[in-house]
Amino acid sequence: MQIRKFFIYVLVIIGSFFLTTSILVDAGGSTTPIKKADGTDLKYHNSSETVLRLTEYTYPTQDFRGVWISNFVGDIASYTSEAQFKAEVKSVLDIIEEFGLNAMVFHIRMHNDAMYDSALNPRRSYWKSVDFDVFDPLTYLIEESHKRGIEFHAWLNPYRVVSSGHEGSLESYATNFRNTYPEFPNNPAGDVSMLVKSGASGIYMNPGEPKVREHIYDSIEEIIQKYDVDAIHFDDYFYNNISDTEDNVTYNKPNYNPLGLNKADWRRYQVNLLMQGIDDLLNDHFEATGKIVQFGISPTGIYKNSLSGTAGQEHFYSLYCDSVAWIQNGWIDYLMPQTYWGLEHTVAGFAQLTRFWSGVAEGYDVNMYMGHGIYMAPGSGWTNPDEIQNRFLNLEMYDRIDGSCFYKFSYFKDVLNATEQLKRGLTLLKNDYYAKKVPGTVVRSYANKVPSLKVNNLTVTKKTQTMLLSWDEVENVRGYAVYSVPKGQTLDKNNINHLYQYIQTNSLEVPLSADFDYYVASVNMANVVSEVVQAGEALTGGVEGVTKGIDSLSDPVSLADEETVQTIRGFYEALTPSEKAQITNYPKLVKAENQILALKEMRPALQEVIQRTNRHVFTDYVFPVNTSFDGNVSWRFKNPSEAVHDLVGGSRLKAILSAYPATLIASLEKDGLVYEEEVVVNFGITKVGETPLFYRNSASSMTKDEPGPYNETSHIGWSGKVLRVNNHVFFIAKNNYLQVTSSTVPETYWLSCASLYHNVTASDITIRVGDTAVITDVAGYGYIIIDASGYVRVSSLDRNPEAMITLKPNEMMLAVRYLDSLLSNPIFVPVDKISVGTYIEFTDYDALTNPAVQAQKVIDLIDALPSASEITLETDLLQFMIARDAYEALSDEAKALVTNLDKLESAEEKISELKEQVLNDAKQDALELLDQFQNNLHLYSEANQQTVINIINNTKPALQNAATITQVEAIIDNALTLLDNVLTIEEEIALLNQQKALAKQNLSQYLNLNLYSEQTVALINAFLASAYEQVDNAVSMEELNQVIEMSESELDLFITVWDEAKTFVQTYVEDLSIYTEVDQRYIQILIERSLNNIDQAETKAEVEEIVTTFKDWIDSLTPIDYESMRTVAKNSLDSYVNFKKYTEENKQTILNIINDAKEQIDQATTQEAIDEILSTAKAQIDEVPKIQGGTNCQLKAAYLYIFIVAFGLVLLGLRKKRY
Repeated sequence: MQIRKFFIYVLVIIGSFFLTTSILVDAGGSTTPIKKADGTDLKYHNSSETVLRLTEYTYPTQDFRGVWISNFVGDIASYTSEAQFKAEVKSVLDIIEEFGLNAMVFHIRMHNDAMYDSALNPRRSYWKSVDFDVFDPLTYLIEESHKRGIEFHAWLNPYRVVSSGHEGSLESYATNFRNTYPEFPNNPAGDVSMLVKSGASGIYMNPGEPKVREHIYDSIEEIIQKYDVDAIHFDDYFYNNISDTEDNVTYNKPNYNPLGLNKADWRRYQVNLLMQGIDDLLNDHFEATGKIVQFGISPTGIYKNSLSGTAGQEHFYSLYCDSVAWIQNGWIDYLMPQTYWGLEHTVAGFAQLTRFWSGVAEGYDVNMYMGHGIYMAPGSGWTNPDEIQNRFLNLEMYDRIDGSCFYKFSYFKDVLNATEQLKRGLTLLKNDYYAKKVPGTVVRSYANKVPSLKVNNLTVTKKTQTMLLSWDEVENVRGYAVYSVPKGQTLDKNNINHLYQYIQTNSLEVPLSADFDYYVASVNMANVVSEVVQAGEALTGGVEGVTKGIDSLSDPVSLADEETVQTIRGFYEALTPSEKAQITNYPKLVKAENQILALKEMRPALQEVIQRTNRHVFTDYVFPVNTSFDGNVSWRFKNPSEAVHDLVGGSRLKAILSAYPATLIASLEKDGLVYEEEVVVNFGITKVGETPLFYRNSASSMTKDEPGPYNETSHIGWSGKVLRVNNHVFFIAKNNYLQVTSSTVPETYWLSCASLYHNVTASDITIRVGDTAVITDVAGYGYIIIDASGYVRVSSLDRNPEAMITLKPNEMMLAVRYLDSLLSNPIFVPVDKISVGTYIEFTDYDALTNPAVQAQKVIDLIDALPSASEITLETDLLQFMIARDAYEALSDEAKALVTNLDKLESAEEKISELKEQVLNDAKQDALELLDQFQNNLHLYSEANQQTVINIINNTKPALQNAATITQVEAIIDNALTLLDNVLTIEEEIALLNQQKALAKQNLSQYLNLNLYSEQTVALINAFLASAYEQVDNAVSMEELNQVIEMSESELDLFITVWDEAKTFVQTYVEDLSIYTEVDQRYIQILIERSLNNIDQAETKAEVEEIVTTFKDWIDSLTPIDYESMRTVAKNSLDSYVNFKKYTEENKQTILNIINDAKEQIDQATTQEAIDEILSTAKAQIDEVPKIQGGTNCQLKAAYLYIFIVAFGLVLLGLRKKRY
């Protein structure tokens, strides 16, 4: 029983170890057929091809995991009060986090209404009791979502007014709307001409009416200006159930169908116009604010059956929406088709559609997410209980599927009582696939448009059992990815096991372990994970900790090391004077602090230069290097392969026409110390956010400096001229910019490309249409005339070659040609797309390089400066620096043309005077601050008075020698920091009392009393009582620290139940040699296993059981009875000799042999040794001569000895244990 008990206990310990050890994910890449519910292989629709899935999930480290939430379908309760709503939001967000989701698609516009504060649309009834002046529920919901790393996608139905149930006429509805909502006079719902019927009793806004589009634009603009939404989201409601004749009036309106499209194509074109307009709106918002607002749409799951191999409703034909065109034109940021049907759906299986949509996204900067209709289970092909697992293992085969979204939220509320498909599948997501929170998928369309910033000042603070990682907060990020990598491994950001946590705060406690390296990266608003920063070793106090901390500092340091330096300084100041004397590398800390001060002075100086730097460089441009700081500014490309500009000489090295944002490194160097910042500069003609229009839809056709397929024979080239209209940049082909000086029209070079005619005279010029490049034999082509102010004066489709056109001075005429219709965005075809009054900006980039033009720009900058007597640093310094930079960047020829240089020089003298005055004032203010401390010396102890005096005496000369305001600020800030750290008498007493309380608290928690026996706990408590008394009696921090150190040393001497048990096991057997060899091996095994089990034990009861079991086993073993063996052997010697047979002399010899043998027997530790001694002694006795006729032993005695020995051996054999 004891043996069985022992081995059962060992197995329990081993089992508990495996149960508490994490199982790491190792995703595989092999595939296997998907099995239907009946066990057969799933096939594609009308095909013998087997549908495959991965054998294992890949665990992406970035993934879109969304859910649709709507009051309209009961996902969330109506608003009744602020407290009720906040509780509801908490419940919703808790569930979202519980299931590992990271995005919500929340319904805020359902039927031309608003679940937000709107001046354009009426309030939805669900939020009728909201007082937005007191509390804005949407703002709260968005903020709370972002706090948890959850994206907020604002879900709008653009056109839908009434789903069903309206039995009256459109006129009656419009009238009722106007009467009910007089505060919304411009809402299209009040204008019957803007409405169409949907089915028998539904109402939609007419997608073909420009006024409707403008209202939708305005509604979106209102939302993105008021709320921090991450996306605008539409679902599948476009031309839903609107009869072909319902919008005939709109279709037949003059100028409503300039392209002559059939009805179906015209409807799709109306939706496209809305898509394009929203894209332009959000692009403008991004350009103006830098804020990303994605545009995503969730159409029905089938585009065209002929392409996807399905047989269901096609949104291209039924809803008149061309989702593929939206992707190809770059109008949307993501598509989320409602691929709701199950894998076993007979005509629209999920796998069928996943493969199709993945291919659609290929090659475009669009994200593709799959919609899952979990509400359908177990119908609509959701037959297999493992449906969700199979879906995910199928979609994970496709690199261009970026995530998933679930309809609808309410099905996550009660998973335990859901259908088997959802119970099994959603639980799998929660506990496995989605168990680890991850950032969303990178937003492809914005990935290269927003900076990805590393974290700064990553520090590690060591605690008892954890380390605190902390870093500076990074602006405009979604959160931070923290990675944990086993020592010796290389970080892989795509390895889910390396991702430790994704968080929204800038600090995190992690386990204290020497076995892992930690890294931190920020995640920007496009979900791009930045370059990682590795955490260093934890900083600690004490002589050893401070010494190591100083040694770890680089030389020179950077501003990222500032917090580390400050932490080390804090630990150093906490040392006693004797401990400080042991810090032999202290000068390195002082040097690092001085470098930090210098870098903090250099930072604003370089930032001032950066502030003056053009961020869009499209001509020759010398990057500014002038600074009032005594140092050298330089510029370089972060990636040398991106060097398209001579940053020193200023010349363009390549003719880049597309937007070309490149990262530059601006550096300021002084005395071997370098401060650097990254600056993104666009070196392309196209601005970031603009859409360039190149012939053949490739920049390579117009510049040889951009990659592309066009060679010499098909290269068109660029004239150096562009037209900008509605955020599009139209590049005029080389030699197709024609200056008109008379009625004789210059000849066009590229007949297939638009020609731009420019009246460069001071008089009107009349020309004949037939003499220009205007196409007169094809409908849709024509010309526009742009007046001298840049506004379209004429937009004409006139094809009469005899027509006459008059161009006023500086007016331009654009004649549209064939290739203009093939542009990815044919903005000029048909010509009347550009209405009269449209602003078109003309830029002549060739003229910008003219010395006279460049000089005039500088003259204008200088003229804009006030006179020297009126200049102030607050309002005019930056403008002066810009003007001076511009002058310094001119060529010598252009400088000679600057006629007002004397004004610039006068301004520079005045600014120097003002800077000197400001510097002196700053010095005086700083000295006055120091005097305040000097006048309050009586508040400090004698020792601290001297410290204050030393700081002041060291600071004053430094202030007098300061050459800049930044130096003064850095010097006084450092001094004030040091002075603030000097404690007054009152603060010293308060700190000492505080430290006493903390010391007693720490001592009380120093040991875990649960680890000790009752007797030891009593001793510990008695000792603590004495230690507390010594703490209370301490009169200084030094004495208090000595008491703490001594007390902790004494406490360390108390041993735990675990240690006591180990000591008992190791010492219980005092002498192994008293056991047989078999028992000795057995005892050693018992000791080893018991020690191991003690280490694994989690409670004192377990330890006590292990010790009891060990003792019982040892006690069951019988030691060898060496004394009995020795006595028998000695008696045997005594009875071996008959002394009567020997002479007296030989008797003494025999006695000596016997006595020596007995001494050896007393030292022997085995039966074999005793027998050997006995045999040897008897042999020696037998050699001693006897009196003639005698024998050495008595026969009876010999028989007795043999019997005794044999009996003893039998007894020993019976006592031996077998193991």
